[in-house]
Amino acid sequence: MNKLIITTFLFLFSIISVFGQEEEPTKINEEKAKKEIVKAFETYKKGILSGDSKTAIAQLDKNSINYYQEVLDISLRADSAQINQLEVLDKLIVLSVKHKVPKEELIKMNGLQLLNYSIDNGLIGNKNTINEIEIGEVDINGEIAYGQFIVKKQKTPLYFGFTYDQSQWRLDITSVFEPTGFAIRKLVEMQNKSANEVIITMIESTTPGKKVSKDIWQPLL
Repeated sequence: MNKLIITTFLFLFSIISVFGQEEEPTKINEEKAKKEIVKAFETYKKGILSGDSKTAIAQLDKNSINYYQEVLDISLRADSAQINQLEVLDKLIVLSVKHKVPKEELIKMNGLQLLNYSIDNGLIGNKNTINEIEIGEVDINGEIAYGQFIVKKQKTPLYFGFTYDQSQWRLDITSVFEPTGFAIRKLVEMQNKSANEVIITMIESTTPGKKVSKDIWQPLL
């Protein structure tokens, strides 16, 4: 769970028509953009390492922030049947939130506040792992980019996605979800257990002495 497995998550863009005219695409200075992308990741990493959620979140795109609003809504309102329909990583994140965030605090939060709490309290980003990661080669496709992960100075075939969002290159943390989910599914196969059993074990391993309650599958509201 502590190892990040990263790949790209590319989005398609629509052409916006205004008064029958096609809007000219934003022109990107690629060399400048590559430097800004590396800087965005390094700033995000510093925020995670120092527990500075505001700095880290300022580097994230709308997709990342919207995802945590979805996590909050599911955590508060979904029943066991709905939770069990989630993809394995989404299920792990939702159950981790319900296990680790006090109910009286969670029910008062919005998605952004949950994201802040998650960074401040170590639910996002393993400090030992992220400290070893750098962004290497960067490929840009319009307002989407992906940066190769360098782990312990070694190139990997894995990538983190970025988007040009509100006049700034920002990190899309959901771009890691597909390969991370794949890794969890492989772990489930290797352990010959159900996905739920593996997920509960993973959650409890991060909170020694605190068992996952059976009520975790029930809605909070």
